[in-house]
Amino acid sequence: MTGDYTAGAGAWRVLTTMTLACALLVTVSLGSEQKRIRPLSRDAVAQTWIGISEDELYLFRLVLSPDGTGRGAYVFGDDAPRSFAIASWTYDSKRVSMFADAGGDTERRVTRLDGTLTGVAMDLTVSGDGWSRRLRMRPERGLQDKWEKLKALQAEPPH
Repeated sequence: MTGDYTAGAGAWRVLTTMTLACALLVTVSLGSEQKRIRPLSRDAVAQTWIGISEDELYLFRLVLSPDGTGRGAYVFGDDAPRSFAIASWTYDSKRVSMFADAGGDTERRVTRLDGTLTGVAMDLTVSGDGWSRRLRMRPERGLQDKWEKLKALQAEPPH
């Protein structure tokens, strides 16, 4: 019986250690859930963004100026690209809204873009007269740098 009692005490130590370790992991993970991504400043939002619609049929490019205006363009498939002015845009650390002016273009005209920013990802709904699409946008500069690194890597002979 003494051997069983000693093995039981060892098992209890292991079980207690594992329970404390799990409790520590849960505490750490709960603490990390409370950490928030710092919102971008308005100046950081005022840059060039590129993205694609969730159905992957439309490519968009937005140039947001610090003065609250900008330019936008999109292309659908092999169609000719279309452009529009961003008459105004606002940002409040969680939401971004843009009012567009397509000039005389009445076919597939963009009138509004609304959405959220999380980190450096902008999720927008772009809409016009009787239509809307969801977009996922990223800063062009960051993607362009990565694209250039990939191209340079592939230009090298394989090792």
